[in-house]
Amino acid sequence: MKAIYFSIIFFGMAIASVSLAGSNVIVSVPGVEIRNDGSITAPGVEIGADGSVSTSAVKVAPSGKVEAPGVVVGTGNGDNDIVISSEGGMVNISSNNQNLFLRGDHNRLKAAGRIATLTVQGDHNSVISKGKVRVIVISGNDNTITIPPGDVQIADNGENNTITR
Repeated sequence: MKAIYFSIIFFGMAIASVSLAGSNVIVSVPGVEIRNDGSITAPGVEIGADGSVSTSAVKVAPSGKVEAPGVVVGTGNGDNDIVISSEGGMVNISSNNQNLFLRGDHNRLKAAGRIATLTVQGDHNSVISKGKVRVIVISGNDNTITIPPGDVQIADNGENNTITR
């Protein structure tokens, strides 16, 4: 008889806790909710049903676009483009033979992997590439670019830019 009363109380508490959590919540433990649309909430993190991830300072969209204070990393017009828009940011990135665009001023960028075309559109940027770069296009001024030795096409349309190997 005690087992029956215990079972009734246990299942009643379980049903009450699920109903208190919300109509679209399928699992709720202290601080964490998993909803029936696939989204998850935990302290400081929200994972959307679409695969997006958000924290207090960083948002990652399903497309791969990353937003952090002062820095946006996304894709450009082509599937092979990485676009970084920033003012005074510090960015570490990896490229897989992609086109890399840096837009903004006073940024420090470190890149690993091969870069098809590196385009710097801004002033007073520092770019260090650990991998081979095929083409460099600069339209800003007072930029410093460091690349490994090797053949590279350079179109420097700015002033006082330094490219070292």
